[in-house]
Amino acid sequence: MLSDDQMDERKFLKSLLNKIVKIQLSDNRILIGIFLCTDKYGNTILGECAEYFVDEKTQQSSGI
Repeated sequence: MLSDDQMDERKFLKSLLNKIVKIQLSDNRILIGIFLCTDKYGNTILGECAEYFVDEKTQQSSGI
């Protein structure tokens, strides 16, 4: 059975489905794309993703 916190977390993730999100990674890269899902390991899956670097502010081909 899920705790209240887990239910809230799932509800939050469901609210993000098919919306454009911006994620900053620990190495300062920024990913902007459509939130599709997460997997059982906690990886985030984005569609139509673009990758940016904070220092250079230039768009890179994502290959994702």
